[in-house]
Amino acid sequence: MNWVAIGSISELIGAVAVVAAIVYLAAQIQQNSRVVGATIEEASAQFINQKFITMASSETTPLLITKATEDFSVLNEDQQARRLITLGEIFRTFEAVYRRYKTRHISDEIWSGYKAFLKGVLQAYFPYFLADSE
Repeated sequence: MNWVAIGSISELIGAVAVVAAIVYLAAQIQQNSRVVGATIEEASAQFINQKFITMASSETTPLLITKATEDFSVLNEDQQARRLITLGEIFRTFEAVYRRYKTRHISDEIWSGYKAFLKGVLQAYFPYFLADSE
């Protein structure tokens, strides 16, 4: 065997090693993407839960929600302002999750659950606000 043949075999082995390394890296990137996606989905759920736990733990917010659900006009200016701030906080929370969905960090299946939950929250807690906007 001469040096040209040995060089050709070495180049072939090198090319196969490069292809194998690329396939391995692609598999690792795909696995890492799945882990990152699952982590983001879990963080989104915790984010939403924490927001609602914070609102529920307030002494005034649940009462404010109940009063406004019955009739928004019975609230004084301060209560109406706090009610709208609560609404804004809910929207910002879901907006953050929606951005994660649009960047494909949350699956369609998970987003559809959040979307249905948001609709339920709006229908249950803000019926007068929604009725005025129609």
